[in-house]
Amino acid sequence: NNSEGSMVMQECGDSIEMAAKLTGVERKDLEASLCMVTRVTRTERIRSPINVRQAADNRDSLAKALYGLIFNLIVHNTNLSIGFLEDVKLFVGVLDIFGFECFKMNSFEQLCINFTNERLQQFFNSFVFKLEEQLY
Repeated sequence: NNSEGSMVMQECGDSIEMAAKLTGVERKDLEASLCMVTRVTRTERIRSPINVRQAADNRDSLAKALYGLIFNLIVHNTNLSIGFLEDVKLFVGVLDIFGFECFKMNSFEQLCINFTNERLQQFFNSFVFKLEEQLY
């Protein structure tokens, strides 16, 4: 029983196993890094369990870091595949609701950002117009 500390739930066993495999670490080490804290003193290392909220924060931080690394890898590989070179003057323009944008440096990452912004703007407009329709 681990009532004061956190642990990986039994039904999440397959997920933690897959995460360990994909990150190249042992499952027990991944579990320990998410559910334990190590305090180092002059003479010893003390490992103790952390509470569920802290473990969830650790899990979320790891997921965010992995997502960021994967996104950067995709951007890098995409830029290589389309021939993006930093010292070459490329031009990508995006016409959006605010007009024509021209950036000093354009890449796949900028395209993803612009696409996301456009989708958010589209959702916002749709939401606002539906509210307006309901009023009248």
